[in-house]
Amino acid sequence: MTNDEYSMLFGKQTHIKDQSIKAYNESQRLYRELQSWMHELHLHKMNEQLTARGHTLVDQLFESKKLEAYWKLKKSKSTRL
Repeated sequence: MTNDEYSMLFGKQTHIKDQSIKAYNESQRLYRELQSWMHELHLHKMNEQLTARGHTLVDQLFESKKLEAYWKLKKSKSTRL
C-alpha cells in the first residue's frame, strides 16, 4: 500500500468515525429534548402546540437514529478493511 492509499483510507475512516460520533451526539440531544417535552407535557397537559412539537421531536429522533445506524454500519465495514 502506498502512502497516498494509506492516507486516503485513513482519511475515510476518520470521516466515518467523525460522522458516527456526530450522529450519536445529535440522537442524544434529540432524546434529551424529547424527555424535556414529555416533562412539559406532563406539567401542562395535552395541548395542540405541545402535541405538534412532540410529533416533530419523535420524527427528528427517528431520522437521527437511522443516520446514527448508517454511520455505525459504515464504521464497522471500514474497520474490517
